[in-house]
Amino acid sequence: MDDGDAHFSSTGASTDGPQSWASSAQEGRPAERISRRAFIRCAILLTLAFMTWQAVWAIVTPPFRTPDEPTHYNSVLRGATTFDWPAVGTAGMEEGVMQAATEAGVLVDGVVGTSRRDRTVLQETEAVPSFYDAVITPHNSRLHVRYTGDSRAETRDQMTQHPPLYYWMAGRLLRTVGGSDWAWDRQLLFLRLFSVVLSAPVVPCLVYAARRIGLARHWSLTAGTLVFFVPQLAFVTAAVSNDSLSVGAGAVTIAACAAAAFGTGSWRSVVATGCALGLGLWTKGLFLPMGLVVGLAFLSNGSIGPLSRRLIRATAAGGLGVLVGGFWWVRNLIAFGQLQPDGMMRETANVNPQVGYFLRTGGPTLLHSSWGKLGWLEWQLPLPLLLVLEIGTVALVLVAFVRGRERLRLGVLLAYYPLTLLVLLGVSWRAYAHTGVVAGVQGRYLFPGIVGLLAIVAVAMALPDRRRAARSINGVADLPARSRVQTIVGVVGFLVSACSLWAWAHVCYPSGAFGIDWDRWSLVAGLDPAWLVVTACGGVLALGVAVVVPVVAGGVRDRRCQ
Repeated sequence: MDDGDAHFSSTGASTDGPQSWASSAQEGRPAERISRRAFIRCAILLTLAFMTWQAVWAIVTPPFRTPDEPTHYNSVLRGATTFDWPAVGTAGMEEGVMQAATEAGVLVDGVVGTSRRDRTVLQETEAVPSFYDAVITPHNSRLHVRYTGDSRAETRDQMTQHPPLYYWMAGRLLRTVGGSDWAWDRQLLFLRLFSVVLSAPVVPCLVYAARRIGLARHWSLTAGTLVFFVPQLAFVTAAVSNDSLSVGAGAVTIAACAAAAFGTGSWRSVVATGCALGLGLWTKGLFLPMGLVVGLAFLSNGSIGPLSRRLIRATAAGGLGVLVGGFWWVRNLIAFGQLQPDGMMRETANVNPQVGYFLRTGGPTLLHSSWGKLGWLEWQLPLPLLLVLEIGTVALVLVAFVRGRERLRLGVLLAYYPLTLLVLLGVSWRAYAHTGVVAGVQGRYLFPGIVGLLAIVAVAMALPDRRRAARSINGVADLPARSRVQTIVGVVGFLVSACSLWAWAHVCYPSGAFGIDWDRWSLVAGLDPAWLVVTACGGVLALGVAVVVPVVAGGVRDRRCQ
């Protein structure tokens, strides 16, 4: 996780290895305050803390109350039984899956689909069925769902538009552990926790990327805690969805790109980026822009050598990615004449598309669903909180580029966002022009690149520490024993995470102790109330670790670093 081929200061200058605090300060970069061994242990602690936090989200969120979770679950059950993958638009929903979603109180009894009009809502209303009034089937009476091939033809499972890797992995694992005989709520919880495991690379890859960019170890650990500022990330990666594999593969790819852009660009980096890219290509079509990010990572690194050498390595990495994961997309081009056919098979409507309406409708959804638009995008965190998170992130990214250095290589780590935005908006506009529906504009599609975004935010946060280190050379000020910025980041992250999850739990299970109806939560989740108490305590412990680890790492100077 630490060091690798070379070390890079915040100026981008390469060093040959760990140096003492004095020589670090003389180069104008923050001093190392913890040893490599302690650094790795702290990174592992942060990873486990975030995985625990994701598991809490998995238990708090009502079953099937995440985007398209019934259809993802349907395809996983198919993957547990057969390796057949129906043609796009031909797969239907299992009768048992629809019944399970009805028992969970998400679908209205007797509906034939999973669209908005078929679902209950998270509000008190008599106009449409409310989740609060839905009759929930107790755990002991819940259906044991198995894939039978007896599907509703009128209710499409659009997930066959994606590569089957996630569904085969999840399905076969469920079958291996004997989950085929479980009630649907136990199956769903197991699959949600499997999604948590698939997205586990996010924190270590974020810490690694920050370190490769040139941040000191304690600041790299602070970078790892920034995931707690993105409630949507925990929500999405704790759901049954191929997004979890896409996010995990994206994290590894961005980390490998950081090594390629800020390291020596060795052939080992070529293999790492190519394999990570290939894995990601087996998740979903919106991972395709990552191929350009991989190429740019090598092209931007002048230390590799002349442009011709950089081109060779960029091409080799991209070619390896296509070799590992390009089969599905080449197949689509040959069979359908396009990279990804529409699994929904929506009917064409007579539409007069308007750019203004498209942006007014899709823009806020895209922005807010990157941070905290939960459920089936039906409830969002308070707007002031969302605006603070959104504006604050943009401001810090601008600071990193304006006040920092190595702008070109930092831009490479952020490139997935604008590239995917262009693709996402283009695809959504084309669908809107044909159907009149603005759909598919969701922030979760950008999460494969979130490691690059948060690493750059950490660069901006670390700039004051670098300036203090530079001033200490002249005797103006010594490095503080404990970074105030890291303390503030930890406390604010704790508050954002805790308040976001509490607000979501309160919306799903209103009233009761601490504003939560624990009995209703127990009924919906199918778990004993004692397990819910353990869940809540685990969440508090996870947030506590996220606060304490970087603060202590930044405030305690390990003698082995001197």
